[in-house]
Amino acid sequence: MPAQNKDDGGWKKFLWNSEKKEFLGRTGGSWCKYNPIDVISTVSLDFSKLDSAVVPVIAVSIAAAAKIFLFYLIFYGCLAGIFIGTIQILLLTLSDYKPTWQDRVAPPAKIFLFYLIFYGCLAGIFIGTIQILLLTLSDYKPTWQDRVAPPGLTHYPHSDKAELIINPEDDDTYRSYTKAMKDFLERYDMEKQGDMMTFEDCGDQPSEYKNRGDLESDMGVRKACQFQRSWLGPCSGIEDRNFGFSQGKPCLIIKLNRIVNFRPKPPMSNESIPEEAKHKVQPNVIPLHCTNKKEEDAGKLGEVKYYGIGEGFPLQYYPYYGKRLHLHYLQPLVAVQFVNITLNSEIRVECKVFGENIYYSDKDRYQGRFDVKIGVIAKSS
Repeated sequence: MPAQNKDDGGWKKFLWNSEKKEFLGRTGGSWCKYNPIDVISTVSLDFSKLDSAVVPVIAVSIAAAAKIFLFYLIFYGCLAGIFIGTIQILLLTLSDYKPTWQDRVAPPAKIFLFYLIFYGCLAGIFIGTIQILLLTLSDYKPTWQDRVAPPGLTHYPHSDKAELIINPEDDDTYRSYTKAMKDFLERYDMEKQGDMMTFEDCGDQPSEYKNRGDLESDMGVRKACQFQRSWLGPCSGIEDRNFGFSQGKPCLIIKLNRIVNFRPKPPMSNESIPEEAKHKVQPNVIPLHCTNKKEEDAGKLGEVKYYGIGEGFPLQYYPYYGKRLHLHYLQPLVAVQFVNITLNSEIRVECKVFGENIYYSDKDRYQGRFDVKIGVIAKSS
């Protein structure tokens, strides 16, 4: 979005400059006598014990809280001013020598004028504060994006109970799953990606981030990388319309949820990655690994095959520019197939992605990972 010049809403830019983050010509920090970080350092919070990635988030959150406090300070200050002003107007209608409403008949003109001014000013202050709030918002990205958690990891098909129990010989047990996968993958049909004005070929090998300019630049709608269903192998639904369910080799289609302007970073080392997944670490790819969650299920999951670009999430599909600028964006997908899972067992499977800026939360089981119960039941059981 182009910046406003002085002749185009100059007073609005002075009131709130979204480029420099200035209110009335001053930054949030300059309105305070002390830097918020200096104030925090005086309390008993030891930042040295926190993760290095957490401290900047705390600092930005405090800056956001300062802006909100300033907004409400102005709002209630103006509200108090209008209240005092209306009281002063009311006092002007009173006489020092006799009751104003002595005959109990109120002068209609004065009462009408009083309430006209009162509600007019009240409406004005409300509209003004809303306008100030809108000036702090961007058309293309969330203003308080520091409060957005790392991306969630989700899969197709999924069920409310997070379990996929099927019988290969009974298509009623998996018909809803295959339908959900077909519906989801329709947008990845190549005939829907043929317009080279909206799509581009980003290659079938992992590469670096695709820089398409700043979010608020005047470049308009950005192109999206093509993603071919055929890269998902037997889990693409092209040759096997049942996605392996009818053979007792179920597939999962896995994706990272979209976050505007988020750039996932591949792991810099193998320290936090399980031994069996360390071979997946490679440049320009966010690795994915699925394994049994419970120790007693070790060996029951069998071989797990991965399909997609680099068997993970390649960086050339990032960043995502949002629905207004990236209308045709396609997330990269990874297909996982369990080719020889133990029959007549219900196995809790956990899939995780690994990255420098991808974290996990006990409160959100889909943040950077998910688990699902998978069971292939033989007819004889």
